[in-house]
Amino acid sequence: MLDTVRRILGYEMQISEWIGLAILLAVPYLVIGTVWAFTHAGPFLGSVLAWPLLFLYSLCGL
Repeated sequence: MLDTVRRILGYEMQISEWIGLAILLAVPYLVIGTVWAFTHAGPFLGSVLAWPLLFLYSLCGL
């Protein structure tokens, strides 16, 4: 059992493998974010356009 753990932890990865892993982990978040942005476009657009008011509201507690 301990040999298996040592073998797994001793595995070396190249930079290209790290980049590939990062891309594989990022794809689901990008897809979900894109779908959410298209299905909630109204509130999202309103928050983008009204960010100064939202910022002042949170800053001053109006």
